[in-house]
Amino acid sequence: MKDFKSFYETTLLAELTKLEHERKLLARVAILYLLTVVGLLVVSHFVNWFTLFAWIAIGVLAYLFWKNHYPKIGALNVRYKEEVIRKMVKFIDESLEYSPTKGLPSNEYHRSRFFDRLVDRYRSEDMVSGVLGKTSIQFAEVHTEWKKEFKDKDNDKMKLTFWRTIFRGMYFVIDFNKKFEGRTTVFPNTDLKSVNRSAHGELIKLENPDFNRLFTVYGTDQIEARYILSTSLMQRILDFRNKTGNMYLCFADSLVYIAMPLSRNLFEAYLFISFLDYKRMNDFYSYLMLSTGIVEDLNLNNRIWTKE
Repeated sequence: MKDFKSFYETTLLAELTKLEHERKLLARVAILYLLTVVGLLVVSHFVNWFTLFAWIAIGVLAYLFWKNHYPKIGALNVRYKEEVIRKMVKFIDESLEYSPTKGLPSNEYHRSRFFDRLVDRYRSEDMVSGVLGKTSIQFAEVHTEWKKEFKDKDNDKMKLTFWRTIFRGMYFVIDFNKKFEGRTTVFPNTDLKSVNRSAHGELIKLENPDFNRLFTVYGTDQIEARYILSTSLMQRILDFRNKTGNMYLCFADSLVYIAMPLSRNLFEAYLFISFLDYKRMNDFYSYLMLSTGIVEDLNLNNRIWTKE
């Protein structure tokens, strides 16, 4: 087991300290702008003639902040990922490549067919890829949304648009070293209401009660599905699920697709959170270790099958 605390202190801390100084300066500017806006709104509430001036001033302040400081926040986030997250990925395994601005292509997301709703907006970033042992792996943060529009009753040209999340989390594409004849999909039981069951084949009954309590399996080939989801693999999935929470798996072609929902982006530099928070950095590292450890946890380097 590598000593992350030692790595943090000897490699990351110096760069984080520099970035923290810049974060504090930008945070102070943002707070000053915010307090000025609040002050203008308070005065306009009590002084009627001041209202128009206040809104003009707020507009000017918003423009100045967007023009002069927002790009600096973006640049700080880029440096944070390049100088900190990249080094963390390399510390886990030198063979891994981290691409903060790249993500998984949308066709990889759609191939799993985990989510039936039509995607209106697809975003993916923070991709990690490489070969761990004998197994190629790539994963990235993915956020998909669908759009809901409402027309104004009094004006047909006016529309209100709302975006609803379909999936947000980490998405994996991993080589399984086996050419599957059919498809086998494992859904968490907490999300069965949204599953179009007829699109995923037959219900696969398995003989592990703990697995059945948490997951439901559909497949196009009963025999192949049972062959893939062996007793040992089901137990490994259960063990991994206990570490990460809900997960989806799909075995198709020669790949296993895995989706793990998250409530937020993991590797972002937030303006009002200290970069020197060791616990937060350790959480990042722990999740990266979980993500890269999926190959070992599911025993994917044990080549019990070979591709035809």
